[in-house]
Amino acid sequence: MVASGCDRNASTPRPSASPPAAVGGAGGDTAALPPEPRTTDGALALHNFETQLAQAERRLAEQPTAPDRLRAMMELRMVRAQFLGVLADYDQSLELADRLVQAAPEDAQSYLKRANVRGRLHHFDEALADLAEAEHRGVKGLAIDEPRAAILQATGHASEAQKFHRAAAEARPSLETLAGLAGAMTEEGHFEEAAKLYAQARATYRDVSPFPVAWLEFQEGLLWESAGNLERAGQSWAAAHARLPVYAAAATHLAEVETAAGRTDKAIALLRPVVERSDDPESAAQLAGLLRQTGKESEAQQFLARATAGFEHWTARHPLAFADHAARFYLGLGAAPQKALALAETNLASRRTAGALELYWDAVKAANAQAQGCKAVKALLASGEEQVPALEERARTVLADCR
Repeated sequence: MVASGCDRNASTPRPSASPPAAVGGAGGDTAALPPEPRTTDGALALHNFETQLAQAERRLAEQPTAPDRLRAMMELRMVRAQFLGVLADYDQSLELADRLVQAAPEDAQSYLKRANVRGRLHHFDEALADLAEAEHRGVKGLAIDEPRAAILQATGHASEAQKFHRAAAEARPSLETLAGLAGAMTEEGHFEEAAKLYAQARATYRDVSPFPVAWLEFQEGLLWESAGNLERAGQSWAAAHARLPVYAAAATHLAEVETAAGRTDKAIALLRPVVERSDDPESAAQLAGLLRQTGKESEAQQFLARATAGFEHWTARHPLAFADHAARFYLGLGAAPQKALALAETNLASRRTAGALELYWDAVKAANAQAQGCKAVKALLASGEEQVPALEERARTVLADCR
């Protein structure tokens, strides 16, 4: 979720958005796009990854406190969480990161690695503290600026984040840095510039691993979704899914496009393998909703129960990472608007973005809590904090309903 959730919307943080190297167009004029990178077959890449993970597990078992082996295992688990939707791997990564700091407390990289995991789980204050410690111990430049920018962007400080992203892209144009800047442009509604940046990011790629390219294609889908072009978004997600069929977030987003087009059977077929591999409650809820639509109520109830238990578990463990997704669930199939409101309020408090406000206002209306909501939105506008223009615009629209 955070991976696949960190991959679910443009406001999700990117403190390590593309996978480790070890694992692995823009506008309407498709003729202007660079050639598609030729990457390893997705099934073969997954086999290689699983072999690498098994080897790392054996090596760590031999030397449980070796920093290099802790780092390797942590990064591989993060990749599996992000792409296969195995959320338990995020918990394991956080545990490994704590062990890494204990094993190598003088090494600045230990804090940098833990900041990455903490950022993914939306433990933003702790992640920033780790970045500060890494900087204190000598880490400088892009290694600090990029994860800090991702957190700033995720928490609604888009203009400040954009400065870091642009500096990184200019200093070292790569798939990661250019895509980071493109994400910031998307967040502020600069869709044409973002599309050009994604094309440039694709053109810089020289490896054969499908993981980074599939991630890039997924991010492009989020751009087109934000721009209101669901057809183009679906094309990007279909490309990511074809390149890496196990990519959970690509499959779930593509299933949404198929559902919108009335192709429910195709959507269900996309979701079943995801739910088999993943412990992500959102994909289980998505499948439950589609099964209910097709009259398979008994099976739908099984997945709905699984989704409910999952959201309860993950919001208790990592509330900031799962509050937005859980709120949407309780506004829909979960049918608990008051719970949705509490979660949406938590999300808005930590992420001053237009998406967070939109979710909060939906919850306010569902819970019939307009008085509370209007008061909160007025306080948001009066806070004096830096605001994304889209957030201010949406807030003023909400306030017009409060009169």
